[in-house]
Amino acid sequence: MELLSNHLQKGQVFRLPPILAELFSKIQVNSRVQRFSKRFELMTFLKQANIRKEKGFSLANLIQFLITLVFTHKNFYRFMNGKDKDSKTFGKDVIYTFLNNPKADWRKFQLLLSSKIINGFLTPLTSAKRCRVLIFDDSFYDRNRSKKVELLARVFDHTTHKYVRGFRKLAVGWSDGTSFVPMAFALLSSAIAKNRLYEQGPEIPSDCPGVTRRKEAVRPATVVLLELLDQVLNYTQAFQFILFDSWFSWPKVIKGIRQRDRHVICMLKDMPKLFYGYKGKLYRLSDLYAQVTKQEDDTVLRKKRF
Repeated sequence: MELLSNHLQKGQVFRLPPILAELFSKIQVNSRVQRFSKRFELMTFLKQANIRKEKGFSLANLIQFLITLVFTHKNFYRFMNGKDKDSKTFGKDVIYTFLNNPKADWRKFQLLLSSKIINGFLTPLTSAKRCRVLIFDDSFYDRNRSKKVELLARVFDHTTHKYVRGFRKLAVGWSDGTSFVPMAFALLSSAIAKNRLYEQGPEIPSDCPGVTRRKEAVRPATVVLLELLDQVLNYTQAFQFILFDSWFSWPKVIKGIRQRDRHVICMLKDMPKLFYGYKGKLYRLSDLYAQVTKQEDDTVLRKKRF
């Protein structure tokens, strides 16, 4: 510290050694996590979601460790097998037992926390005229090398256009065009039994959130989307539109969202038996595009004449 003080007095640039720089970074991250936890009532929401620790390490220390781990750019496995493994506070069994507790309602915790950030922090800072949306998107969660993972399935990967081992991750987040807040996600297996490769899982109580997540995993993604929307609406109403890609743009999904007094922005499907109403007539999507384009061209021509 004396050396640092001397450098500062002389106006010289002082560069911390790598070890000290890493330590300083960890201190900063821990401080920010603690401030975030206090400001957004993390411990209160954990208890409301039945996420508890009956013995051993405190819940606050475990949660702070898991959040801080995100900023190390390592997953838990890599962290536990890293160079500084001898300095670790928690053993892997402590973390795995805590995270695998089927009675913990992580979905509820995420909704409580995200709605607190949206309703209590972002919305007061945002103009009422600004468009606020809920975004749904699904991505492939690869478990191609796994064999005995509960509800592991052959699912379609939209990127490679092939069936591979893993899950679909359906995520929903809130945005005002500047900020984005993840609100919930669902890991989906396959609704078709023959595509599921491993059904068996550990025995858990029938009335816990873990059972609900397992039942959810084998329902169609379009059904789960509307269920997630209902859950989000229970925590925040601060959005007017739902955004998603053409994979979810089925009539029953759009109709379900309109029944919930929200509008939809999406890319529509062009299918032979799927028609869209426009000015009292029904069109296939390709014909509708041609019809709208023709009217736009006619309008441009009329403006040029006058």
